[in-house]
Amino acid sequence: MSHVFRYSSPTPYYRILLPVSSKSMSWYGPNFREPVVKPSKQQALFDSGEGDELAHIPFKAAKNDQTSSVFHDETLAKFTNYVMKGGQKQLARDLIEKAFANIKRIQLERYNLAEPGERENIELNPVAILHKAIENCRPVLILTPVKRGGGKYQVPVPLTEKRSYFIAMRWLVHAGREKERTVHFPEKIAWELLDAAANTGRVVFRYSSPTPYYRILLPVSSKSMSWYGPNFREPVVKPSKQQALFDSGEGDELAHIPFKAAKNDQTSSVFHDETLAKFTNYVMKGGQKQLARDLIEKAFANIKRIQLERYNLAEPGERENIELNPVAILHKAIENCRPVLILTPVKRGGGKYQVPVPLTEKRSYFIAMRWLVHAGREKERTVHFPEKIAWELLDAAANTGRVVKKKQELHKQCEANRAYAHYRWN
Repeated sequence: MSHVFRYSSPTPYYRILLPVSSKSMSWYGPNFREPVVKPSKQQALFDSGEGDELAHIPFKAAKNDQTSSVFHDETLAKFTNYVMKGGQKQLARDLIEKAFANIKRIQLERYNLAEPGERENIELNPVAILHKAIENCRPVLILTPVKRGGGKYQVPVPLTEKRSYFIAMRWLVHAGREKERTVHFPEKIAWELLDAAANTGRVVFRYSSPTPYYRILLPVSSKSMSWYGPNFREPVVKPSKQQALFDSGEGDELAHIPFKAAKNDQTSSVFHDETLAKFTNYVMKGGQKQLARDLIEKAFANIKRIQLERYNLAEPGERENIELNPVAILHKAIENCRPVLILTPVKRGGGKYQVPVPLTEKRSYFIAMRWLVHAGREKERTVHFPEKIAWELLDAAANTGRVVKKKQELHKQCEANRAYAHYRWN
């Protein structure tokens, strides 16, 4: 008759054939004890005399996240797991380490600037700051929707200890991710932890502040975020400037003053040219710096070849007027393309007016380089970029070409709209 009731029972087969609990599915028997990995707990067992009794009792193997290291912190391990996304555990650890380095640096700056009597109140351990921040952010109650009489009501419900720790860590991680694109996660989460440890900040007030955190909690300038102290000087990398310092006698005074490390784009090479480096960056697309350098080198090779042909075909008296250095041609081209004024839309009386506004030196150089790069890219498909940009630079150096004409047309428009110049101030 068994075939008559085949698959007819509504109860799953494993509940009929396995009425025992799921603990019987373990690899270990019921006589196996849970492992004790912490040295402090092991010592407590032996001090109480229970360790001798457990000497001959088998223990289960420790889990992957269990360790006997004295540097292991369970709260920090859980916080790292909440920071992790997509299983990238090593990336999450690196972010936490950088955040702890920022906390350590900020606290050391506060420690050095504080009075001797106030230094003992400044916590320097980032792990202790993390614990204090989580404790200050832990909620006691939470609102749960409950349906009664056709409507939903937000009912306060007490939280368990485990749930409250989870919510506090989640709030801190979310606050660290809600940032501007220019602020990196380790820097933001470091400030969030410091604010929460001081019982202030967005997480403590549940994001209720309408003003951004950096306007409320950071009234100081961004210079205080530097890795270097206020006694560090900016580096002097150019040999000519170094020689000028020693000639003036200031170099001997600076011999025992610490200097900041030079940036990646700073060099003491006599062949380095800042304008050429900026122009290469404007040519670069998608971070392909080496490709941009190769294109500029090919363009300079074309300029050199064209100028040498002109030099050889010119009369002896005209050769001295022909520039053979491509870098000097680049400088002259940018100078000839620099606009002095630009039109800016200003709204007055329900209408918009194109108002001429003078440009700063930095902005005018940027616009000139951008125009030259755009002119080099506006070409036929059969013409390569190095060849086109070479001719554009040569034309601009001779005060002719499309870019110079564009600058002259802009100046004519500014001259035509000079009647609206007073709208800059009104």
